[in-house]
Amino acid sequence: MLRYFLFPLLLFLALPQPAIGQAQQQCRLPERIESQTCPQTGPRRGMPGDFDYYVLALSWSPHYCASTKRPDPLQCQDNRFGFVAHGLWPQYRSGHTRAVEGGWPQYCAPTRPPPMDLQRQYLCRMPSSRLIACQWAKHGSCGDFGSDETGGAERYLQAIAGAMDKIALPALTPGEVRVGDLLAALRRINPALQPGQAAVVLRDGQLQEVRFCLKRDLSGFTACDKNAGGARENQKLQIR
Repeated sequence: MLRYFLFPLLLFLALPQPAIGQAQQQCRLPERIESQTCPQTGPRRGMPGDFDYYVLALSWSPHYCASTKRPDPLQCQDNRFGFVAHGLWPQYRSGHTRAVEGGWPQYCAPTRPPPMDLQRQYLCRMPSSRLIACQWAKHGSCGDFGSDETGGAERYLQAIAGAMDKIALPALTPGEVRVGDLLAALRRINPALQPGQAAVVLRDGQLQEVRFCLKRDLSGFTACDKNAGGARENQKLQIR
């Protein structure tokens, strides 16, 4: 029985990627960074605190830097990242009374961009001032974090950092793998992660991001709903 288990494992390890372990990356911030606002404020959908679970979305930075027309200098010129935070998103499950309005709540309350001194503490996790402002406005305002006046933005960014710290991330090298192999590797280095609790998102056949579904108290993983998205496990993906 053991030999039948070892064969697919050895096959996976032969794929073009390094040994799976916690990814390490360094970050340098310039002395001055301009605070940016989010250009979008709606459409508004849902109420703060009315959701079922969170999705922690982690973008694969090499894909972003290669595919966007105006890459953020902090992410794509000043530094070289692997996985970075896209956001922490409150989600509805299919049976939620508001799910018919859309898969998730958004822009639940007016917000201001977090102060720049606060942003600097988290720019190595989410390396874009505009992204921080937009994620707080679109998603953070719908969570359990409170308002600007009560320190909600800081709690939102702390929650993202805390969730990332609990998840082991692989250090990937360019090459081709199957979605199922990447998910299996994530489960190996995160023993608490079960099938159906994470999703791999592709764009034009390339790794764009990985999404982890988390309980609303952020105490652990939970089952993803269909709104979490994700490619089929038998699909092949290209890692930049």
